[in-house]
Amino acid sequence: MSEGDVLVIGGAPRWADSLRGEAGLAHLATSAEGFVVEGTTVRRPAGRVAPYPSAFFRRIHCDLDTAPHLVAQAISLLAPGGRVILCGEKPMSPFERTGWAGYLSAAGLILEGESAGRELTARKDGDDVTGDTECVFCARYRFRLNEDAGLPGAAGVLWGDDDVWCAPDLAPLRPGHLLLVSTAHYPCYGACPTGVLGRLAKHKELVTRLLTRVYGLPVTFFEHGPATSQGAGACIDHAHLHCVPGVATVRARVEAEGLSGHALGRAGPADFYRRGTSYLYVEDAEGPSAYPCTTPLPTQFLRKAAAELGPWRWQESYGTLATRERFLLTLRGLLPWADRPARGRQDSNQCNSRAVSRSPNPMGSEAAW
Repeated sequence: MSEGDVLVIGGAPRWADSLRGEAGLAHLATSAEGFVVEGTTVRRPAGRVAPYPSAFFRRIHCDLDTAPHLVAQAISLLAPGGRVILCGEKPMSPFERTGWAGYLSAAGLILEGESAGRELTARKDGDDVTGDTECVFCARYRFRLNEDAGLPGAAGVLWGDDDVWCAPDLAPLRPGHLLLVSTAHYPCYGACPTGVLGRLAKHKELVTRLLTRVYGLPVTFFEHGPATSQGAGACIDHAHLHCVPGVATVRARVEAEGLSGHALGRAGPADFYRRGTSYLYVEDAEGPSAYPCTTPLPTQFLRKAAAELGPWRWQESYGTLATRERFLLTLRGLLPWADRPARGRQDSNQCNSRAVSRSPNPMGSEAAW
């Protein structure tokens, strides 16, 4: 079970203390005011637990002293084969244990026992492995690299749903570098069904508002779209869209390679993927474009195009002091705003209207696909 898939709901920071080795990988919805990033520990205020993708977390601790009303939500967030631990500072009475045991059983969970009358553990029925078992964005290995780098894993997820989730890039090229990752396993967004693409379009709007609000810079989106394994310079065959503020070099460097882009009203990523052609996707102030790639490109070509100085391959830079600082700086800058747009609030004081994409057919819209 990956430590990166731990969620802690409710309670005081004592639960972080009890998970000392995992505290940076747990979301804490505590009674504390505001969002706090202390080293790699992330705390959120009460009520800021959702939204996250259902069936996302491998282990959930829910504090019955402070958050019994969130048990149903905790169960919905629990992955198949995952465990939920109902716990509290004071021991549960026999009546409480019987009641909660019945509740968990009625919810389809399998009781596994109790610890000193203070904890009740249940397992969600189902296969313990979902998605591609070798993929770093799927359940078995999700956040393993964050753990290796000493960075928040599940705690770094800004928001998500059953189709797409948003988190900082593991080795950000600059502060604010985010990824929009498909919750289910697809090789690229060109391979995704229309429902996922519709949700992607909504997430892109939220990201654009958020990054423009915080950084005051235009946002560039880009994706390697492999129709065959690691095609078009991809190094991870799982759909993920890079979102980077203040980068204006990507399109020029792509076209300097002799690649010819297509406006998405004519041909888009899904068209190329269906024909077995890998692609590059770029969306910036000039609009969205897809570049078919019929010859191999260097791995992580678009990361190199977006990089200014320093290493651009994430394998060489993740966990270094510079990228760790960028990751945590991104969390500190975005966490206070992340739950607001994730809940669909359009308060003009929270989201700058200038950030809304003006692209005629942005990636994820029905017209683009």
